[in-house]
Amino acid sequence: MHMHIRHETHYRYERPVKYSVQSLHLTPRRDLSQRALAWNITSPGRRLEQVDAYGNISHLLTIEEPHREIQIVVHGVVETADIEGRQDDGTLSPLAYLAPTKLTTPNDDLKAFAQCSLAALSDPRARAQALAEAVFDAVKYKSGSSDVADTAAVAFKSGEGVCQDQAHVYIASARSVGMPATYGISMSARY
Repeated sequence: MHMHIRHETHYRYERPVKYSVQSLHLTPRRDLSQRALAWNITSPGRRLEQVDAYGNISHLLTIEEPHREIQIVVHGVVETADIEGRQDDGTLSPLAYLAPTKLTTPNDDLKAFAQCSLAALSDPRARAQALAEAVFDAVKYKSGSSDVADTAAVAFKSGEGVCQDQAHVYIASARSVGMPATYGISMSARY
């Protein structure tokens, strides 16, 4: 399938800004399921392209003269393919996605939740999907119900939160049962 994509980001400032640095995650990565047939980024300033260990393409945008607005326009065509099986997500070992962080350290309740949600499943895809559905049921989306510093345990106990809270609960739960998981890195430039 060919996807025609156009994305615009527009920043306006009340008074002139002397210097700006932006990290742009607007370029689709090339992998087994997709490739950009045409891709263009238009912006002021200088852009430096970088590829991280996950295969994601980003650009460091630097604007060194005073400005009151920034307009970034991205457009192109991406070809996608429906594939089965594991994709190569870069050179990092899956073990890198098992280490707990301050926000994703599972407590006993999260460990029990993960065990219960996945007890009857052995297929990795089925386990990932079942855990996502269980988290969706356990942590209802409610805008303004949490703080950026809330941990997975806090969000799970409250039963509500925003996207980041649901992601933290999923990551903590998955890692507690040995399923590698991370927060948006490998998906950050997929279309």
